[in-house]
Amino acid sequence: MMLTTIATFKKHISGVQGALAEATVLSHLKAANREFKQRVGAPLFGFIAAITATASEDEKDLRELAEAVVCWKAYDLAMPHLKMRVSDMGLLVQLPQNTAMPTKWYYTDTRDANMVMYDLFLEHFYTQLEVVAPTVWITSEAYQARNAHLLRSPQELDKYVGLVGRNARFFDRLVMYIGRAEELYIAPAVTEEVYSALLEKWQTPTLLSPTDKMLIERIRKALGPLAVYEAYPYLPLLIDQEGIRQIRKTDGTREEDIVDSKQRDAQRMQLLNDGQLYLAKLRQWLDSVASETLFPAYHTRLMQEQYSPSDDDFTHSASIVL
Repeated sequence: MMLTTIATFKKHISGVQGALAEATVLSHLKAANREFKQRVGAPLFGFIAAITATASEDEKDLRELAEAVVCWKAYDLAMPHLKMRVSDMGLLVQLPQNTAMPTKWYYTDTRDANMVMYDLFLEHFYTQLEVVAPTVWITSEAYQARNAHLLRSPQELDKYVGLVGRNARFFDRLVMYIGRAEELYIAPAVTEEVYSALLEKWQTPTLLSPTDKMLIERIRKALGPLAVYEAYPYLPLLIDQEGIRQIRKTDGTREEDIVDSKQRDAQRMQLLNDGQLYLAKLRQWLDSVASETLFPAYHTRLMQEQYSPSDDDFTHSASIVL
């Protein structure tokens, strides 16, 4: 089962010639469909594929956005192979009359632009998915995986760390570091009990109270920069059989070199400072609202922290009391 055909592919990718044969891009369409199915889960994929012209406008819009995501991904997968042909004569580059091969920077810039479109439609797809909210999605493992952390999308991350932009590929790499930041910074700040209860409600957002939503907003302000801080040393590195390199793009060309360490260190330290600042503001807010009934685990810890043992308590002292 596929969401797209050559007709829908040409509809969404306007720069593709009408004469492009389906066999030329079919394998790439299949690969993009499989990747999308793995991302959203088989139940939702089947639901979208079954949407017809008689469905509601919201559902038809959801399918069109899903098709766009698949088509732009397939186009990016196909592009490196469309410029060359392999025959008995070897590897050939076709150059029809009155045409010219694009330069390296032009080609690289085009592929980057393709993925910008992919990121944009993927973001719109998830926004529309929240509007439609089909049962097969709400009850799926893919939904639980998406709601496993309090930052779920590039759009949400961009709100708190604007320098990273709305990049789905970057966010996919960042997910594990969001989990690390939650474990190392957020849960200890609000207590494991409060955080676990909040995540449980997060799986069913209708259960969240207004105070819970206020807590999530304050957590996100700290979580965003702290997640990028944890990921920072690893993001620009490429590790394979040739060793460890750092990737840099300039004017549409891709290079591998080392960026000034002072600039990197200063930026990473600023991310840590921002995260710690909002952690402190988070705890100040919790100090003011926590009670025996609202975030009781945090309130209990706060009371314990405010208790100071007597200076005359020698329980853990090696001194001899006469």
